[in-house]
Amino acid sequence: MKRISLVILAVTLAVTWTASTLHAGDSCLAPCAKIPKERRYVSTPGAIPLPAGMAALLTTPAATLAKGLKKRVLVVDATLTTGGVAPLAPFIAGMVANVNGVPMEPVGSPIGPIMDCGGTGMSPLPPMFGCTLTASFWMDLDQAETASPGVFIKQPLTVTLKGGDLAGLGGMPVLVSMGVHLEKNK
Repeated sequence: MKRISLVILAVTLAVTWTASTLHAGDSCLAPCAKIPKERRYVSTPGAIPLPAGMAALLTTPAATLAKGLKKRVLVVDATLTTGGVAPLAPFIAGMVANVNGVPMEPVGSPIGPIMDCGGTGMSPLPPMFGCTLTASFWMDLDQAETASPGVFIKQPLTVTLKGGDLAGLGGMPVLVSMGVHLEKNK
């Protein structure tokens, strides 16, 4: 009975909280007439259903910077969380970032960094207070330009974030945010 009460309370809070935050966050306000040169931040408009498998996570599907520059590293910091929106919802979170269609580091797996939030069945219960996956991705633009000439330097940099429930269930409400910035590479 306590578990049912907790689930009802969590759903009620999620609906209330989502209704009060129904605006997508974007540091470049619509219609974004001047694309930012060095930094951009985007987030979901409140809780969204986590896709089953890998799919675009943000309603603003990408964060674009004006152009890539020599001697720069593009850095992406991203977070996917249930927070208090969906405690006790089991899933396995995965996330990857791409810039201009090319995977960012760390590369080595099509599912990128992962977090087991009770979806493997190896833990007795999913985390009581939600589950969070935070990851940093990066790309050395000089190295990327050498590998793919004409794709990164002096070209717009469009970063996309994909993720989802690798257990294949999906549907639980999550919040997603992403920060994109250029740093000098010494």
